[in-house]
Amino acid sequence: MKSTVLNAKVILIGEKGVGKTSLVMRFVYNMFREQYIETLGANFYSKHVTIKLDNRKIVVKMMIWDLAGDYHFRSVQESYFEGAQAAICVYDVSRRTTFDAVPHWINRLLKKVEKIPLVLVGNKIDLRKSNELDFITADEGKELAKKLKELLGIPVLFIETSAKTGENVEKAFYWVAYLIAKIARSLEQGK
Repeated sequence: MKSTVLNAKVILIGEKGVGKTSLVMRFVYNMFREQYIETLGANFYSKHVTIKLDNRKIVVKMMIWDLAGDYHFRSVQESYFEGAQAAICVYDVSRRTTFDAVPHWINRLLKKVEKIPLVLVGNKIDLRKSNELDFITADEGKELAKKLKELLGIPVLFIETSAKTGENVEKAFYWVAYLIAKIARSLEQGK
């Protein structure tokens, strides 16, 4: 089986406090911290993911940029968008304002980069055990992903995760690697 290595810059975007850092920490180090630590500017992580596509083993060397969601860093954030091959846009299923901000984040991203694949992540599903909050449903997340895909003409996948329990975290990042590999394969084949 042939093997290919791809280097890919992946950015995590979304409002402050949605769990971007917790997601990447769970994925890279398999750890979760209860206390909130604000990201200042950006943090950088790296992890290699191996997938199979068309009878080829593809190693995607993911350089993951965790961007601060705070308004104070908006002017700096856009400089980190450049050169990204994929994005993960995260919202908190227990905070509707973070869900409503998703189109804003994606519009800002697409002003700086070509049309890149996107994984839309509804994080903190472990909080749904409480009925006190107005949670964003999985159906709402799927519908938003569908609308974004149709409107923007980019690949958009949707998944719900819990950085706390680890549910679907690895799957979300593997989806990103798969999208990157699929696009690289299409370019290689001249499609």
